[in-house]
Amino acid sequence: MKKVLTNICYLCGKPLGPPTNADHPVMQQLFAPEIRRKYNISKLLTLGVHKSCNTAYKHDEDYFVRTLMPFARGSESGNAIYAKVLNDYRVGKEVLLTRKVLREFDPTPGGLILPGGKVVKRFESERLRRVAWKMVRGYTSITRVKCFPNNERESRTDISQVQLQLHGLRVASRRGLHQLRREDRGADP
Repeated sequence: MKKVLTNICYLCGKPLGPPTNADHPVMQQLFAPEIRRKYNISKLLTLGVHKSCNTAYKHDEDYFVRTLMPFARGSESGNAIYAKVLNDYRVGKEVLLTRKVLREFDPTPGGLILPGGKVVKRFESERLRRVAWKMVRGYTSITRVKCFPNNERESRTDISQVQLQLHGLRVASRRGLHQLRREDRGADP
C-alpha cells in the first residue's frame, strides 16, 4: 500500500487531525481478494482521511459493489467479485443488503414483458453518485488537480436512471438473478 502524503482530508476538504486512517480512493472492494492476490493489487494508493469521513461511506460502497456487480460478470474481475458476493451471502455476510439488491431486479416492470430474458435493475442513484463522486475526488487529490469537498458537485456527476438506462446498465441477464434467488431459497446453485 502506497500512501500519498497530504494534510487535507479529500473527503471533507478540512485539515487532517486525529483520528485518521488510510482510504483507497479507488475502492479496494472493486477487486476481489483473489484478483488482488493474483495481480498483486495490494499496493493500491491510499490517502489519509478522517476516520469518521471514511466510515461514512462504508454502506454506500458495499451497496455500490453489490448493485453493479451483475453487470461486470463475464470478465475475470467481475466473475471474482460475483463469486465473493455469493460466498459472503452463503456464510451470512451482508445478507440484508444482498436481498435488498435482489429486490431491485424486476422481470416485469409495470407489467411489461421484456424481450430476450432481460430484466430491469432499479437502484438508489444518490448512493451510486456519492461513491462515484468520492472516487473522482480521490483521483483528483492524488493527481494534485484539485481537492473537491464533499458538498461540491458538478452538474455532470449526477447519475440519473435515464442516463444509466441509455447506457445499457439497467438490463441484466436473468441467469445470474435466478442463481442468487436460488441461493436465497437455500437451493443449490
